[in-house]
Amino acid sequence: MPSIEQSPIFQAAKKYYDPRLPYHNWDHVLQTYAASRKIIKNCQSENIEVDEVVVDLSIAFHDADYIKDHLILGFSTKEALSVSIAEKELPKYNFESYITKVKQGIMATDPTTPLITIEQKIIRASDLAGLAGNYKNFKKNNLLLKQEAEMRTGNKFTGDEWKMLTNNIIVNFLSQNIQLTKHYFDKNGNSTFQVNARRNLKTFFAEII
Repeated sequence: MPSIEQSPIFQAAKKYYDPRLPYHNWDHVLQTYAASRKIIKNCQSENIEVDEVVVDLSIAFHDADYIKDHLILGFSTKEALSVSIAEKELPKYNFESYITKVKQGIMATDPTTPLITIEQKIIRASDLAGLAGNYKNFKKNNLLLKQEAEMRTGNKFTGDEWKMLTNNIIVNFLSQNIQLTKHYFDKNGNSTFQVNARRNLKTFFAEII
């Protein structure tokens, strides 16, 4: 499959990402894709088979049309809306046989979805990679999410209100431990993702925003 910059199917997906969104825009897709390359490489180093096409296509469409109100459009979640777009676009580029697995991959970005396949785990971990990165990027992304939430809802959140929302969202995602490769654990056997994400959250709570 061509790289993300060259693939026609990725260019088709890009049309569904509104640049007015501070966070859920095409840059987020590119960052998620980059994170997935590192995770896939680690999997391959341990002889874990990964269907890279499923991962790539799921990431391409996982936040498609995020700017739209999914409820008004008749979808229970934003992930379900993104799934509907993938179902429409994939056949146009001869990816019909991937529809079921891509649907599963997109739904993996919903924290309530149980992770069953290795591809789902990679997609979830890639989408959340920024939570466990360096604190500077964590804070930058978090404030972009705050800006986006205020833009979409018309509400202004106080620093304390946003901290509580951030805490609830992250704790929800951390409730499921994504076990991938040995690279995912520190010398004490703890998930480096969990350790780093909780460290970032603690630092964020200590700051005044």
